[in-house]
Amino acid sequence: SGNERWKGLTWGMLPLHASGVAACTYHFFYNSPDLSFLVLLQAALTLAGNTTCAVAAARLASSNGWSPSMLNPFDQSSAAASPSAAASDPPAAAAIPGAAAAPNAAKLVVLTALASYGVKYGELL
Repeated sequence: SGNERWKGLTWGMLPLHASGVAACTYHFFYNSPDLSFLVLLQAALTLAGNTTCAVAAARLASSNGWSPSMLNPFDQSSAAASPSAAASDPPAAAAIPGAAAAPNAAKLVVLTALASYGVKYGELL
């Protein structure tokens, strides 16, 4: 894309990667009390990573023309420009025929239960 702000997001993710490495190291050694400092290090790196990612994402968004005023859900300027367009558009779920929520939710629950059973007991079969 040519936008140099993507590099900032990449560097912002580095503390999050280091946080995962700290957690894996702690668990690799079976949560040894000698390595309990890694828990504090992981927490600090997670905080730093979340902060740097948020700042980098804001810088990237602002370089593409985003502004904090776009967060206002009650902005009337776009609704006043085209009041009939919002009323005539069907909901997204209505655009897909047969996309009822209840059957899809039931399928999701059944597939989740089958997958968890397979993970837990599949080795024994």
